[in-house]
Amino acid sequence: MANFPSTATDYDFYGCQVHEGKTIFRVFSPNSLLITVEIFDRFEHTVGRRFDMKARSNGIWQLVIEEDLTGKFYGYRLKGPANGKYYISTNELIADPWSKHVASVNEYQGHYKSLITSSKPFDWEGDTFIPVEDPRDLVIYETHIKDLTAHPTSKARSKSAYLAFIEKRIKGGIEHLKNLGVNAVEFLPLQKFAGFEPPYQTQTNEGYNNQWNPYARNYWGYMTSF
Repeated sequence: MANFPSTATDYDFYGCQVHEGKTIFRVFSPNSLLITVEIFDRFEHTVGRRFDMKARSNGIWQLVIEEDLTGKFYGYRLKGPANGKYYISTNELIADPWSKHVASVNEYQGHYKSLITSSKPFDWEGDTFIPVEDPRDLVIYETHIKDLTAHPTSKARSKSAYLAFIEKRIKGGIEHLKNLGVNAVEFLPLQKFAGFEPPYQTQTNEGYNNQWNPYARNYWGYMTSF
């Protein structure tokens, strides 16, 4: 978490933070000519309140809104130079690349919006990383967290893949792997990713043509975002 100064002029972070009743946005986009933040009360809303950001030094843009906007959704609208190098202009709403939480719809475009959340740091309750004493003792199991517990034969009660993994007395969970002699697990990507690909063998308006995946789905997580 960033260390907040006494004024709202030089925050040491990127993304969005809520601090003392204010909501602060900072984004790095040195080639932009104008950046507007659009705030939505609900994810499904298509029109929100718009606020122009102010360009600062070194390609940083900043906006301070004198409101606590926790629970609202937002995105950026960028205007760039015509034929600008390394700059692709779009009229689409751009979710914050430093998002803490992102919401989307189940189709290939996603229509991502960022969620404004509390800036309080997560309480790790004294937990810490425990290194292995000798790497030669590692027995590593690489897997997808959903694949371990999604099938009914796992008998997991939880609908959450994370909670199901730590349930006891189920097939595929952490206790099951320990019984197999596994002492380390490597998961495929857990962060936000694009689970839906463009329709198979169909040219989209953006020029995509999915020739590689007849299922038009990808839940292993290799199409990562945010």
